[in-house]
Amino acid sequence: MLADKDVPAVSALLVPVAQRLYLASPCSERALGVNPLAAIVAPHGVPAQAFSSIADALAAARAVASAEGEGSLVLVAGSLYAVGEAQAGLAKCSD
Repeated sequence: MLADKDVPAVSALLVPVAQRLYLASPCSERALGVNPLAAIVAPHGVPAQAFSSIADALAAARAVASAEGEGSLVLVAGSLYAVGEAQAGLAKCSD
């Protein structure tokens, strides 16, 4: 997410419904770093792993979802920057 957004409020809504979190920061000067993001989501008690890129986080999440089988979902949330990077990564996977 971007640092100028209400990350604690958004996290309070999204994190409790997740089984796992794959954290990464988008490539933007306005992005909240992955370590501060991890600190914000930690109190919710959901297992979280930090990654150096959206692409790496998405690859890890997809690998786990694939291993878990049908019905497993991966939700990309955050800024449009993050979603755009994830979308670009998915496009590469389908080429």
